[in-house]
Amino acid sequence: MVGHRALTCIALICLPTVVGCAGLARRYRPDDVVFARQIAQRGMDAVDTGNWQSAEEFFAKAVDICPVDEQVRSRYAEALWHRGSRREALEHMNEAVRLSGGDPNLVVQLGEMYLQTGDLGQAGQLANRALGSGRQLPNAFRLRGEVLRREGKWRDALADFHRALSLQPQYPEVQLAIAEVYYREGRPQRALSTLQALAGSYPSGEEPPEVLYWQGLACAALGRHEQAVTHLAAAETRGLQSADLLCHLARARYDMGDPSAAQITLERLLELDPQHAEGLRLAESIRNSREIASLPK
Repeated sequence: MVGHRALTCIALICLPTVVGCAGLARRYRPDDVVFARQIAQRGMDAVDTGNWQSAEEFFAKAVDICPVDEQVRSRYAEALWHRGSRREALEHMNEAVRLSGGDPNLVVQLGEMYLQTGDLGQAGQLANRALGSGRQLPNAFRLRGEVLRREGKWRDALADFHRALSLQPQYPEVQLAIAEVYYREGRPQRALSTLQALAGSYPSGEEPPEVLYWQGLACAALGRHEQAVTHLAAAETRGLQSADLLCHLARARYDMGDPSAAQITLERLLELDPQHAEGLRLAESIRNSREIASLPK
């Protein structure tokens, strides 16, 4: 959600502004301000090593010492979020936005949090607020596009995603979202072209499993079942585990003409989710086809 080192300098140096640590220096001993900077730095070090519990503790102390610095508070909110304290994280991020006077980047960051909670209304309002600032922020267009995508407004979502991509050509999240919208709209060839371009930006063998997954779905929709099996199996091998993936993989294997492999995949699927509706329908189709094949000629 947040860049680490680049913005840390702002939070730690606390240059003189209307609000900030420098404004509090008159009320705090110099040693206290220095100590706050050291604590915040230790929090960033903890973030770098993935120790979010320690990061939360350090940033909480830094906020106590320097409560009006929006960057330190936003990092505290991020640490709280990673630790699962979403309500408290939202409170601190809202305060960071207020302290910053509505900094568009922090507004987008807050909108991303609301998006993850499923509050599309708040997320959309914050995206519009950031875009209304006059700043051409690709992440703000991505946020609004994601809200529209989840609302099923494919055309409007595509417009925002393409605008984000025009501002930041290398934007994997947006490229993947565009491919998904094309797929949902029934344009698998456009989806596949987008995904192939995205996959080509990674070293061979290092494509994210989500990219492979959507390539598999696009290939299946185009009737390229062998390629679909290759992509979906690779996505699973690289750690993407879901009942839907197994269902699509089983279907692709069945459509490729390998019902035995499809059946084995289905068994794994139904162990994971015994009530998976599409998996149950596919299992019945395979069973019926085998019964028909066993009838006397």
